[in-house]
Amino acid sequence: MSKFALLSLLKDARDATGRPYLDLIREIYELRRGPGRLGISEYFDFRLYENDLDMAEKLEFCGYRGQAVLEDILVDVYSKFLALDKLTFYTLMQGYGFPIPEMPALYCQAARPCPGRRLDTPEALAAFIANDAVFPIYLKPSFGAYGRGNTRVVAHADGFLTLGDGTRVEIMEFCRSLEDRSGMGWLVQEALSAHPEIARICGYRVSSLRVHPFIGREGVSIHRVVWKVNLGTLDSDNFVHGTSGNMLADVDLHTGEVIRVIAGVGPHQRELRAHPVSGEPLLGFRLPGFHEALDYVRRGAMAFPGFLCQGWDVALCERGPVMLEANWFGDVDLPQQSMRKGFLDTAFRELLKARDLERFLDGPARPAFRSRTGRLGWRGSHWPY
Repeated sequence: MSKFALLSLLKDARDATGRPYLDLIREIYELRRGPGRLGISEYFDFRLYENDLDMAEKLEFCGYRGQAVLEDILVDVYSKFLALDKLTFYTLMQGYGFPIPEMPALYCQAARPCPGRRLDTPEALAAFIANDAVFPIYLKPSFGAYGRGNTRVVAHADGFLTLGDGTRVEIMEFCRSLEDRSGMGWLVQEALSAHPEIARICGYRVSSLRVHPFIGREGVSIHRVVWKVNLGTLDSDNFVHGTSGNMLADVDLHTGEVIRVIAGVGPHQRELRAHPVSGEPLLGFRLPGFHEALDYVRRGAMAFPGFLCQGWDVALCERGPVMLEANWFGDVDLPQQSMRKGFLDTAFRELLKARDLERFLDGPARPAFRSRTGRLGWRGSHWPY
């Protein structure tokens, strides 16, 4: 961040709150040294200069540096591929009997085993889409993140594809554009549609749940739930730090009722009562299939014992919840923005304490606390042996 940008943000914060510059700078310094290791830009993104939270509540917020420490504590490096590769994840979920999107084909030059057909050339993919695909379909890289490259294809006619955003592209041009640098391939899946009650508000594109379970000594508990509210015009419901136009909603864990909705981050963040496109009310809306989705996550969490605090994405569809992916941790940005509450609250620290992990949070990473593998934890895996 440039000095000019910092001074501009400080001035805006002072004008909005009446707090003196020295008070703001002192607070930024204290939060940077706290367990969440918040950076300057994160301080303003979370609007922590405002007066509605006390210092103890602000210290519960976590920045990307603090998230890196949490991942070092909570994530078994040996297990990461299970979350990185979506084909592996879906195969595992299917084996355990969880609902997943149908996958009629895999576009991949490597001879990877897959539940559907393997298409190894752009020509083979084009022939499948033109002759055998049941539209709409959804293509996404098996090795990818943040929805990058994910594309909904809704129709084919006269050698052209119609994409989810209305764009028309020549079929071979589209197929040749799908780069596979990882060698893991592209999944060709059914294009899921939102539950009709959700579609009435947000459109038919998926608006999924982000669920953070924690594997504790006494079993799995749900720490955070966020509803990713699709603007209604996008193939992905990712928030992208407020730049996508999609929204985030805080959801009551007991009822599945929406209690807060935000769009954007920082000084320009706004709270919404209704969907900006449909005009339908968001506050008070009860998510269909909510409790069933949480039950799936509680059970699914134990399939990944190396990830103590996972980040699940679950689509809420007419046929019920459908598992989209399990991140080895997820992103603290989503729950903190939607709830205006820090990830490192008392409940989370108690979960860490029960596993004798809380002591790794405070202060800078100390070499004395590192294992021989360089991790903050004592060993590379978290299950007992």
